[in-house]
Amino acid sequence: MIIEDLKDHTKYLELHQKVFGNITGITMPDIIYLCKTDDKITFGFVSGHRAYDNSFYIQYAGILPEFRKKGYIRYFKAMLEDNMDYMTATENTNVPAMKTLMAVGFLPIGGRYGGDLKYYVEWSRPRRSDNG
Repeated sequence: MIIEDLKDHTKYLELHQKVFGNITGITMPDIIYLCKTDDKITFGFVSGHRAYDNSFYIQYAGILPEFRKKGYIRYFKAMLEDNMDYMTATENTNVPAMKTLMAVGFLPIGGRYGGDLKYYVEWSRPRRSDNG
């Protein structure tokens, strides 16, 4: 798998729309990683923000529809294990997304109420140990 740091927000928005459909009010992430096959075909992305403690908050992550349910989640898992030590995400209604978070090592760690008074589950993938 190839990971590419994307700086082109137009391309990001196109990918985002292919994965999630039309969503308004998207906040542009600080970091966008494209996930590509060894043949350099983009199959997904992870985007988000670095926090003050050098953790990574995943804002959006997705696999393009034509690549879903074909085992590409293993590439996401490898990317996360190789490149990020501590990550957080918020998810509470998207069951496939929650299953994916668990598949790549995230655990629910608590919850909070958002500005729209909905309850959000906080997920975290713990910092790796020095042994890997």
